[in-house]
Amino acid sequence: MRMRRLLYIMLILSEMGPYAAIASDCIGACADTPQAAVRMTEGPSFGLSEMMLISGIRTYAAQRLSVKESELKVKLTNMPSLWGSISPEDILEVKEGSQGLLGRSAFLVSIRRGLKTVASQWVTAEVLVRQEVALAAASLKRHHLINRGDLTLQAVYLSRPLELYAEAPEALVGKRMVRSVDQGVPISMDIVEEAPLIYKGDRVSLLIQEGGFSISTIGLAKEDGFLGRQIAVMNLDSKKVVYGRVQDAATVKITLR
Repeated sequence: MRMRRLLYIMLILSEMGPYAAIASDCIGACADTPQAAVRMTEGPSFGLSEMMLISGIRTYAAQRLSVKESELKVKLTNMPSLWGSISPEDILEVKEGSQGLLGRSAFLVSIRRGLKTVASQWVTAEVLVRQEVALAAASLKRHHLINRGDLTLQAVYLSRPLELYAEAPEALVGKRMVRSVDQGVPISMDIVEEAPLIYKGDRVSLLIQEGGFSISTIGLAKEDGFLGRQIAVMNLDSKKVVYGRVQDAATVKITLR
């Protein structure tokens, strides 16, 4: 069963006044609990502040993403309403919604007093993570074949999952752009594709195999062709368009229907 994680902000008092001690906790398993302290307002009780929520969400997201808190930006887009004062013994729980952690995300924040939850509400926040990724060094057009000179490494704030981005620019070299991008745009793996083996207008060998017989003729590619994918090719003898699968950079195997 996947472990369900919660992040708690535990409000405590010290000789210096109230603090929020941020600690991680998990249900069903024990774990080390890294802590941080955030200065709160003076007095034995206080209201839920934007700083408290941002600190809790940032710590929670940092642990879930395995990054440093300093690499995250968190901006609340709404604050919980109709919440009363919070006492130093209360615990603020933060739990993510189903949309994921990055970008515009929802978090369930709850106030727990002892074993009882006394308030609970969804909060929306914009969460960005700073990561070094490959950016377009210049504007790149759709179907452009990427070379190393097209890319530059730079740390930027991202709102999409980190696994969408290549760890090294070399992973993008030789691939083809699916769409055009402007200079400075991060290049994610979902906007590139493998370069085609056959290009529209190429002459190719059409291979027809049935039983123990093979027939080969010449065709003209009507579109770009990728390894293992279907492509439309004109048979130059019959002038008819047939369909087959790309076998290599010069051969299309015809599919008989």
